Amino acid sequence: MKKYGMSLFALLFAILFTGCNNYVNIPAGFIGKILTPTGWTKGIIEAGQVDLGTPSDDNQSNSLSILEATSVSIKESYLKNEDSKGNIVDDRIAIGGPTTVDVYVRMKVPSDERSRDGIFSQITPASVDAANRTSVITVETIYSKLARMDVRSAIRQVLSKYKDVDSVRAHQDKVNDELGVAVIAMFKRSGVPLELQNVVISNIQPDPAVLEAKNKQLAAQSEVATIDSIGAALKRNPQYLIVKKYQTYENVASKGATMVMIDGQDNGRFTIPLK
Repeated sequence: MKKYGMSLFALLFAILFTGCNNYVNIPAGFIGKILTPTGWTKGIIEAGQVDLGTPSDDNQSNSLSILEATSVSIKESYLKNEDSKGNIVDDRIAIGGPTTVDVYVRMKVPSDERSRDGIFSQITPASVDAANRTSVITVETIYSKLARMDVRSAIRQVLSKYKDVDSVRAHQDKVNDELGVAVIAMFKRSGVPLELQNVVISNIQPDPAVLEAKNKQLAAQSEVATIDSIGAALKRNPQYLIVKKYQTYENVASKGATMVMIDGQDNGRFTIPLK
């Protein structure tokens, strides 16, 4: 009796162990499809548990590929930096000068079964759990293999049409819409199995040298405007010069020293006391 009980326990353990190995999970936010030795099974499997069955005597077995089904944002950056060999790589966009830009592209896989089946056929999934015969395809994998280079080119073409960074910032919603149209057209033209949700510029910065030159130009324009304003005031009222002169004297006196000033007009001489 004792021997029978131990055998039954061993058999039950073997069944449970085999069952645990045969069942694999499709996590939330993913869908799945089973690959058999003869090809893909029909239909898409939603999140939950899947029974892959036991391997055959000749070691053939089913496997599960899962596909990311939620929306994903991918950042595209146009920068100036060093590559792995120490060489300077300038990938900035010319928008009135070299410009650093960050753009987020948000997308997801289509919801129709035909498009999803096409993804499983086009993209080789990456193994994530060989023991449980599971592999995965992410949205970024699809994007990187089928779209990234063309999307970056489309973004560059749209932004380089603007004369400077200020014009992009002043019309950012319009620019984002233009980027979206360009990316959708690229997806359609190349047959990329992704649905675009939006494209958004998150950061745009001109080259420091361009920004410095612009600030100097603005400072010079401000100085010219000030001089023009003073000239116009003198024309309207010559006494304005006297007021400005004594304001200058007061400013000098505020520095904290007693000074003798010689005014060239009427041989004037006077002392500005210590304050």
